[in-house]
Formats: sequence, structure tokens, C-alpha cells
Amino acid sequence: MNKQSKMRRALGSGVAGVAALAMLATGTAHAANGTYYSSKQPYIVPQQALDMSYSAAPEGYTITYTEMLARHGSRGLSSYKYDALLKLMGQTASEVGGFVSEEAEQTFMANVQAIIDANVENGYGMLTGQGATQHQGIGSRAYQRN
Repeated sequence: MNKQSKMRRALGSGVAGVAALAMLATGTAHAANGTYYSSKQPYIVPQQALDMSYSAAPEGYTITYTEMLARHGSRGLSSYKYDALLKLMGQTASEVGGFVSEEAEQTFMANVQAIIDANVENGYGMLTGQGATQHQGIGSRAYQRN
């Protein structure tokens, strides 16, 4: 086995292990310690106590106008390249025997395809339903606060 094959096997095994752990821990990652290890992180709605702790307008002043400029809410991936990398990771792990079982491989690859399908359906870079809800929530909280 040449050096490139060894590196590919090691990468595939490591990637499959990380992917398997990520699939198992997805639902509990935030609940456990609030730490995220990627650039794709959820927006957490502020608690009402924090939201209502903003200071009131100074005495003699009233709020007459509130404006919000939001960069973006939850969006789909910006391009297919991230889906392609995820798919390649699974294919590489499959080729080098990096999955712990055939069932784990099938589940992982089915999940990857479901992610790709969802991104294609929503449109790459487009606001998701969750993103629209986030913007509505921000506006609603600003209205209630003012």
C-alpha cells in the first residue's frame, strides 16, 4: 500500500468516525455545553427576561420609530460545494471501510442525500422557513419592547 492509499484510508476512517459521532450528538450538542465546533450554528432566541432588560427611553423622550436591519436569518448553504464535500467524505469512508457497519453507511448516505435534496428544494443561499420566522420574531419582540 503506497503512502497516498494509507493517507486516504486514515482520512476515510477518521472522517467516518467524526461523522458518526456528529450524527449521534447533533441533538445534544447545545444542551450539553452550548459549544459548537463549526461555522453552521443555530440562532438562539433571547429569553424574555433578557429581552425586557433593555433600558427605557430617557425621561421626557418617547420611542417614535424603530428600525431593524438584519443581515440574514437562517439560510440554506451558499452553494453545492459543501454538499459535495459531505458526499465525498461519505464515499471516501465507504471506499476505505471507514463506517462501523453497513447500516451506519446507509443511514449516513441517506441523510446526506436528504440534506442535498432539502438544499436544492429551498435554493442555495435562500432564506429558510426558520429564517423567516426568526425575522418575524425579532420584529415582534422589538414591537413588544417599545
